[in-house]
Amino acid sequence: MDSKYKNINLSIENKVAILKFNRPEQLNAMNRQMMDEIIDGIVTINNNEYVKVAVITGSGRAFMAGADIKEYGSQTEEQFRSFQERGIALYEAIENAPKPWIAAVNGFALGGGFEIALSCDLILASDSAKMGLPEVFLSLIPGGGGTQRLIQKIGVNRVREMLYLGAQYSSEQLHTWGIVNQIVAEGEFDVAVMQYAEKLSRRSPSAIKQLKRLVQLSLTSLSFDQKIEEEAKAVTELFYGLEAKKAIQDFIQKNMKAALLILFIGSYTEYPIPGFGGIGHGVYTVQLNTETGELRTLHTMMARNPSYLVVSDDHQFLYCVNELDESETPKVGAYKINADYSLQFLNEQPIAGGYPCHIKTFGNNVLVACYATGNIHQFPVDASGKLGPAVQQYSHVGSSINSERQEAPHAHQIAVHPNGRDVYVCDLGIDIIKAYHFKGKNLVPNDIKDCKISKGSGPRHMVFDAAGNLGYVNNELTGTVSVLKRKEGSFDEEEIYSALPNDYIDLPSGSAIRIHPNGQFLYVANRKLEAISIFRIVKDKLEPIECQYTKGEELREFNITPDGNWLIACHQNSHDTVVYQIKEDGRLQERYRTKEILSPSCVVFNN
Repeated sequence: MDSKYKNINLSIENKVAILKFNRPEQLNAMNRQMMDEIIDGIVTINNNEYVKVAVITGSGRAFMAGADIKEYGSQTEEQFRSFQERGIALYEAIENAPKPWIAAVNGFALGGGFEIALSCDLILASDSAKMGLPEVFLSLIPGGGGTQRLIQKIGVNRVREMLYLGAQYSSEQLHTWGIVNQIVAEGEFDVAVMQYAEKLSRRSPSAIKQLKRLVQLSLTSLSFDQKIEEEAKAVTELFYGLEAKKAIQDFIQKNMKAALLILFIGSYTEYPIPGFGGIGHGVYTVQLNTETGELRTLHTMMARNPSYLVVSDDHQFLYCVNELDESETPKVGAYKINADYSLQFLNEQPIAGGYPCHIKTFGNNVLVACYATGNIHQFPVDASGKLGPAVQQYSHVGSSINSERQEAPHAHQIAVHPNGRDVYVCDLGIDIIKAYHFKGKNLVPNDIKDCKISKGSGPRHMVFDAAGNLGYVNNELTGTVSVLKRKEGSFDEEEIYSALPNDYIDLPSGSAIRIHPNGQFLYVANRKLEAISIFRIVKDKLEPIECQYTKGEELREFNITPDGNWLIACHQNSHDTVVYQIKEDGRLQERYRTKEILSPSCVVFNN
């Protein structure tokens, strides 16, 4: 598509067009030929009906460092006038486009480069990006409307400083001022921009077009009443359009089904080791009635020990591990979720480890933790939902003080931080939570320090608060909860709370931990106690509320529905799946119990 251009590249992927400046040796400084190519590229993208979102960015270490000063300074009067007029046409072609434009500011965006970014609807910036209007150093001023666009965004006072000083400003400063919409780590920039653009591309094109027009209209001299009248005309036009009619009908149909929630429950189908119940039928598709709490099994899909499951973010695919010994070559499987919520096998990949016990999605990847071998694996996922072979594998090393359970590393859970970049792995065998993050497309160890948990604790699972500043760890071997605080990107263990009654004398065996969607309550399960301990979260402290005994055997896992109204608990050995209604004070009231789901081990939600 971009073969006719010398100074830019054009590409289209998943309804997202990318226009990339391509003069990296000159920091993408814009000459007349490049300007003409950019305008032609913008028009081409705007006229392409397949494209829903456009991204404009730079190659190398700059977005665009303004005009090519060597050529700019040698222009004739006629060339100068033409350059200014064409520049204004460029900015207006973006502003007046029928679709949203995202400026992906990967580095320096100065002068005309910053003006291009300001013309876009949204700005995503690398954490190393610098932006500004330095024309004053050349005894010039912005000539394409940059002064006025800045004033519209942040007001006169700050703009005076930016223009008079001609300084360069960090993406963090401009985010604080409201110019930059989101900041992304440099190593994850391209992936994060595409994810953001693809998310935006799924919004209604006709609604976005009208919204863009109305936002621009707000900056005109029309009276307030005239602007409101235009808004009324726009919503009327949309309401009677085919796109809105279909969306409204789909919404109504979805709400008619709102009282029914789909769950997938994993199970043990055989005995991997003594003491583990294993007579399940694989993965169960189950319907939860959110008015009564009743469960109804819709389908089963046989697989060997699908003990842990995860549903893709778009709810189209399910992935599961086969918890087996390394000698039996366990696998990770991919399944399509059909319209009736049955599962259709897509493919599987071998896991180079023993007893894989946890699985998590991260963008277009599936991450797996193996208990017996203490390693983690990264599997890429293609657009069809199929898994590729593992592209990364990391093995933990070490041991801790419990000679029976901590003789070697035992990776137990993979937790994704709310910032969408960092990944933490609870290792029960070494009392450490290992820190990773994504660099480009690959999972790599993070430069920040790992989090050490008190010796002998055996960190099993962890959850975060919404902001990601606090972490809560369920320690399997001590029946405690560690409260972690994030400082300069790293977590430290700050406090430890017992999740057991004072009179409990048996061996602890912590299992699952969940934080309520409202962020006010923490739930911690213990398999030997067969109970869920409930805490109230008060700032960074935990206050015990009560201990809910679940009356089953081997309380392996539980989960809380996305609306925060229900908690479903799985008892592996007694085959009890119990549904609790969550009260306003966080306490649990049993509403339904069934033994139809055999050896349940994990529960996840599809909607």
